[in-house]
Amino acid sequence: MRKQPGLIKTIIFLILPLKLCCLGNIEAAPTRYYNDQTAVVLREMRDNLDDLRHEVSNHEIEIKTYDEKVRTLETIIDSMRQQWIEAGHAQTEAWKDSSKALEMKINSLELLTQGIISDVKQFKTYTNEIATTLSQYKQKLTEFEKIIEFQNQNIDNLHQAIKSVAEALNPTSGLSEKAELPSVRIYKVVPGDTLEKIARKHQTTIQAIKELNGLSHDKIVVGQNLRIP
Repeated sequence: MRKQPGLIKTIIFLILPLKLCCLGNIEAAPTRYYNDQTAVVLREMRDNLDDLRHEVSNHEIEIKTYDEKVRTLETIIDSMRQQWIEAGHAQTEAWKDSSKALEMKINSLELLTQGIISDVKQFKTYTNEIATTLSQYKQKLTEFEKIIEFQNQNIDNLHQAIKSVAEALNPTSGLSEKAELPSVRIYKVVPGDTLEKIARKHQTTIQAIKELNGLSHDKIVVGQNLRIP
């Protein structure tokens, strides 16, 4: 670019004589002078053209170099873009796999939870059935206890009846027991009483109370009248 002023000067030197000749204002110079001047101008023009060709060649080389660098950068950018795309696809696939695995775990936990809830419901139902059954058994035991108490009462009454029959059949025995009647006391059983407690309270023995009342067991009921020796 620094050679351009010289090129313009040379062009002016070429054009100016031609204009002067055409106008006829200046006398024609010697042919030799113009030939020499033209040769100098042409030489300068050739030199300038050579310089321009050299500069253009250098610029072309620089442009090619820039083009190669740009193509290299484009190749690098395309490679990086492809790597990013592949990495994104790989990450997306990994996320999809993780999501599927997590979804499977969640489904498994839901099934397990549903199974536990079902087991708890069955256990609750079974517990209610057991409670109902136990309540029925308790009611039956209460009924059996009442039946046993009733049977014991019947047995005691039967013993009393047998004893009365025996006394009626054996007058001597009746007289001996009538002689002992003044020392016999009647005690009515109250809640919390046992034969041991009654015997200790009246300073006697359990066996004596059982023999006097014809008892074959230690079971007594509330409201029962016992003869105390």
